[in-house]
Amino acid sequence: MTTLDRYHLMIVSQYFDSEFDFKTLVLVCKKFEDIMAMFHYNPITIYTETIKYFPNIETLHLRCDTDETFGNSILLYVEPYEYTERDTFNNYKDVWYGDTIGVKKKFFQIFVWFKVNYRTVVKNKNSNITFKNVAYTTHDRIKFGEKIPQEVTSLDDGCFWNCNTLIYINIPQKVTSIARDCFYKCTNLSGIKIPQSVTYISHNCFYGCCSLKRIDIPKILIGILGLTCLCGDLKMYGFDIPSSVEVINGKKFTQTNDLHSFTIPPHVKTIGTYCFYKCCVLESIEIPLTVTSLEAGCFSECSMLSNIILPSTITTLPSNCFSGCKKLSEITIPQSVECIECFCFYECESLKSIKISHNVRCNGEFCFDKNTKVIHDSV
Repeated sequence: MTTLDRYHLMIVSQYFDSEFDFKTLVLVCKKFEDIMAMFHYNPITIYTETIKYFPNIETLHLRCDTDETFGNSILLYVEPYEYTERDTFNNYKDVWYGDTIGVKKKFFQIFVWFKVNYRTVVKNKNSNITFKNVAYTTHDRIKFGEKIPQEVTSLDDGCFWNCNTLIYINIPQKVTSIARDCFYKCTNLSGIKIPQSVTYISHNCFYGCCSLKRIDIPKILIGILGLTCLCGDLKMYGFDIPSSVEVINGKKFTQTNDLHSFTIPPHVKTIGTYCFYKCCVLESIEIPLTVTSLEAGCFSECSMLSNIILPSTITTLPSNCFSGCKKLSEITIPQSVECIECFCFYECESLKSIKISHNVRCNGEFCFDKNTKVIHDSV
């Protein structure tokens, strides 16, 4: 039977969660009793009572702002609630807030993994501390300007909110996420470079960026989580959904008045809640067979929509799915559809008749417009 030697077991133990796991490992076999002494960094959070188990530590990893620092000072900037206090540059607290320091120890390097603002990085710049999770906040932007520093790994909520002086921005390579409202109503923003490192774009991120005509989305994006991510971008006509995105989430193109036609990529599986709500010039849309789910109101109030083909992978037409699509005159309901929810075709004035299978359930009121004749296919 193949067994692990000390070296390979040490690699495995890097994924342990607690000191109990290490104590259990040591008791397994005598040859493993010095596994913890082989570590030159702490694989788990340690305190005064447990640092003795890792006697050869040279590098300290801090995973939470309540972790013990063993006498090493790390000053965190505490942002004020009111913007009137934003110029105060001495509002700091130390990570270790205990009354006493049990064990003092100097480390060659300290890595901080919990989220800090950029002002904290500046305060601790000439030290042996490396910050791995740095957010650029509104306070940081007001203090340090619109150019994002290279140390930043995320853009915080509302970082550039209503920043009318912002015309072009180059996001650094270390940034992995752009938080909600980040560029909200940056009306003069006409160009932005998003690096391939970004995997997450959140709600309202580019809402109201009326001068922004195109965004090149990174190919490895896990999800454009944006409730109204591009909502209000009335002049945006360039937007390619990367192959990594399987869900187009809610209100993605809401009220986008230059979107005449749209082809959903073949890797998308779900069209989210109110995704194309009030895209009032959208005339046609192609939905691939990979899409298995339409969510509530996804094409609601698309008043010019006249051409849409539903794939045979859809089983439910949700509430308000096509409500208010006044130009929709014909639609084929695939045999796979088992349920039509309330208000699905409500106020579809041009839809004079619709044929559905005899086994389709209609849940709730006003599934169809009052002038629509429903024909049940008995086959």
